[in-house]
Amino acid sequence: MKAFLILTTICFLMNFGISFSEGPSTEKSKKTTKAQISFYSDPKTPDIVVTLPGDITPTFRVLVPEWITASNMDILAEVRKHSVQPKPFHTVPGVWKEEKNGVWVGVETFSKVMEFKVILEPKENYIDITWEIRNLSQVSFEDLHADYCVNVNAGGGKWVNRQFLPHSTLDRHEDGKYWYDIVASKGAYIYFDGRLVPFSPTDSLDAPIDGLITVLNEAQTKQIFLMWDSKALTPFINNENACMHLRPLVSKYLAPGSVATIHGRAGISSGKNKELLKLYHSLQQDNK
Repeated sequence: MKAFLILTTICFLMNFGISFSEGPSTEKSKKTTKAQISFYSDPKTPDIVVTLPGDITPTFRVLVPEWITASNMDILAEVRKHSVQPKPFHTVPGVWKEEKNGVWVGVETFSKVMEFKVILEPKENYIDITWEIRNLSQVSFEDLHADYCVNVNAGGGKWVNRQFLPHSTLDRHEDGKYWYDIVASKGAYIYFDGRLVPFSPTDSLDAPIDGLITVLNEAQTKQIFLMWDSKALTPFINNENACMHLRPLVSKYLAPGSVATIHGRAGISSGKNKELLKLYHSLQQDNK
């Protein structure tokens, strides 16, 4: 009797155009093969959250950038003369638009000082970053650098990449201590003088390096990396949050009205240096 009622109900519903399937449609079931780009806050700022294929929670976060510096002027102080912006640049809302194939383009304008444009293109296990700055001031920028930051957590709460922080309780400072004392103390490397060399979180390096910093997880299966097609200054491992920094050179001399562009990549590799260096060298080759 129960089977008869179920069959009758199904027939009734099908007469009204309602159909049944064994699962989601093929279109919805397609696995993504590229990184998914989202934003840490709304309105959107240059604080980017990236989820790689197969990951349920975000994989890493990248600030593009956190700070901008020049040797001949205090750029942040100059910005403050013309606006109320007192915070790092990654906290400033801009105009962001999603284009084809998951590409995001953002423009951040700081009146009478500068404007920068960010293009983010998702790949399988990383994102390509194109960063362009225009000098809107009346003076040249000398030794212009931008400080970019990559995190393996949300900065406390929300989410954490457990491939790097397996015991996290989502506490920012605990994450930072574990990252600094355990993970990066054994697994941090920079590219210097044409080769990957260990980099201690306590190291202070004043000389320019090739634009690559990476940290290998404890299991030695994954490397998080940040790389640029430019020489860089002050690689830095944070102990207050699970992040690392690199300051690539954007321009030695940027005259008023002029534009400078650099290219970078941020992502996760398999933990094999050969794969990582292939990505780094192709970045240099692609942007000669």
